[in-house]
Amino acid sequence: MSANEWAELIARAVGNKEDPVPRGFKTVMQLCHEQGIPERTLNRKIRLLKENNLIEMKSFRIKKPFGKIMSTPHYRIIKNK
Repeated sequence: MSANEWAELIARAVGNKEDPVPRGFKTVMQLCHEQGIPERTLNRKIRLLKENNLIEMKSFRIKKPFGKIMSTPHYRIIKNK
């Protein structure tokens, strides 16, 4: 299969559907708004939290401004068991 055939096959399978985002997962922009800190500062803190296995990251397809659906990283705190 050529690259174009793969792209078409994937587009048909995925379509224009958003993924359901499980409870507790938030985007960087949502966290910036909640915490009241700049994106650059939050990204630095997220990197440290990920290095210490205190948060988990998963990407979900969500609708961005202007209606485009894109895969976007979401984060949530790892609960102690």
